Amino acid sequence: MRISLEELINITGKKTPKTQADWFKSHFDVDAVYDSLGVIITHDVFNAIVAKRYGVLTAKDEKVAEPRPQLIPPKTKKKVEQEDQGLDYDEIIKLVQNTQPQPPHYNLTDAAKKLGISYPTLKKYILEGKIKLNAINFVSAAEIYKFLENKDS
Repeated sequence: MRISLEELINITGKKTPKTQADWFKSHFDVDAVYDSLGVIITHDVFNAIVAKRYGVLTAKDEKVAEPRPQLIPPKTKKKVEQEDQGLDYDEIIKLVQNTQPQPPHYNLTDAAKKLGISYPTLKKYILEGKIKLNAINFVSAAEIYKFLENKDS
């Protein structure tokens, strides 16, 4: 049977269904469904959530719980793939970044990051004419590549 509105108010200390759902999210990391009468949850489900949160299992729950298979963490998997291909992680990231579409222009903050310089330095370069802005006061991708090529040589 569903927990009544009065019981939900006693449990959560919240009166509105939305704030009760937020309370469940913050305390149990559960996305609770609610209607005008409050969070839709039964006593059994609430007790199971509380038991899981505090690591308390009943005899009935212990029978159901099975050990989960060991998963390979994502970083380990990447390392294995790198060893197979002979590439290091940085090279893989550069390859992926070079294959993804790039925007035609960047705002000043993103342009400074792309150039590897600070925002004030970028503003200085713009005032000195080393970098030009386009008609909408953005830095074009072509301008960034041109600057990087000149900087390297």
